[in-house]
Amino acid sequence: MKKLSTILLISLLVFNLLFSSNLTLAQDQGPVERIPIISECIDQVQDPVGRILCIARGVFVILAIVAVVFAGISIFQAAWTFMSSGESEEKVKAARGKLMYALIGLVVAILSWAVSVLIARIFNLQI
Repeated sequence: MKKLSTILLISLLVFNLLFSSNLTLAQDQGPVERIPIISECIDQVQDPVGRILCIARGVFVILAIVAVVFAGISIFQAAWTFMSSGESEEKVKAARGKLMYALIGLVVAILSWAVSVLIARIFNLQI
């Protein structure tokens, strides 16, 4: 649990550094409008429903990138555990479990994107 909270804290700090430069200077925009995906949606789309859909698409893209990165890290850790386990059955079992959960998480992320595209096509929305 402590390892997960450490990884979450580090990822939030990196996310903050990437999307919030120059927050201490005087500015016309708030911190939310400085996120590139949201600022593009606010500048280019005029209707409120279109803005919401544009922001939702951006959030899906960010979440998909995060899911792929975490799945890649978990798969790499599982492979490392496989290689370094030697004759230990517990380590092999733990590596298989980690690999299985990483693949399941990746499949869930892909299916969530597919469901959102399916719903958009059913209701004839542009996402």
